[in-house]
Amino acid sequence: MFSSERVLEKYERCCLVHSPQQIVFPEPDKCKLTFDSHRCEHPFDFYYVADFESILKPDDDNDPTLVNTHETAGFCLHRMTPHENYQTPPITYSGLNAIEKFLEHIFAESEKINEIMSVQRPIKPLEKVERYAHEMDTTCRICKSPFTESNPKYHHHNHVSGDYLFAACKDCNLKLKPKVCHHGYVVVCLFHNLASFDSAIILKNFDKNTWNACTQTARRHSTTSKPYCWTRKKPCSSKSKTSPSRIHFSF
Repeated sequence: MFSSERVLEKYERCCLVHSPQQIVFPEPDKCKLTFDSHRCEHPFDFYYVADFESILKPDDDNDPTLVNTHETAGFCLHRMTPHENYQTPPITYSGLNAIEKFLEHIFAESEKINEIMSVQRPIKPLEKVERYAHEMDTTCRICKSPFTESNPKYHHHNHVSGDYLFAACKDCNLKLKPKVCHHGYVVVCLFHNLASFDSAIILKNFDKNTWNACTQTARRHSTTSKPYCWTRKKPCSSKSKTSPSRIHFSF
């Protein structure tokens, strides 16, 4: 309904410049949401948990609006992995230059993880029970598609331990390989209270001459609300066999 003929004529002049529109609904067999990030259903071989500790330092700038300033006093960084031979005790530090020490430790850890993940260990010989279970599987454990001549059965195994896991089709077997980007293997670091506090500490002490930061790349494979990808510009230690371009962490 239009309040007057003038309003209708004005509407027609604006409306008729556009082509007709029609709502098209999807086909019944294509209107359901599906989950295909099956890699997220399985645990990481390696991830880190970290937390910063700060102290309140009296302000010395004689600014009446400031009472105290937060100063990072220490941190804790712990490598988490189900592989017992790669488990390490937590790294703790309390003292001066806590952020610099944290970055040194976490990128030293990233070099170690890259070296471990770069070794593609073959599958171990299957036990009798595993062999029987693999032979009896008729569908892919991930996508549930049946095994056929055109969709053969593969042994999906852990590339760190070499242990057999389950039967999978070719596509799923490839998709479940460790996540890799152009910087190297992706290792997630979970921070306590990252979005509200710790991310500000990291970015405040960010040195553009030493580190690259990227938030968009990290958001694709991090579950935190404020993810960050950092890569180190300066060369790795001479003892490391890992290229500096492979160092990659998402916070």
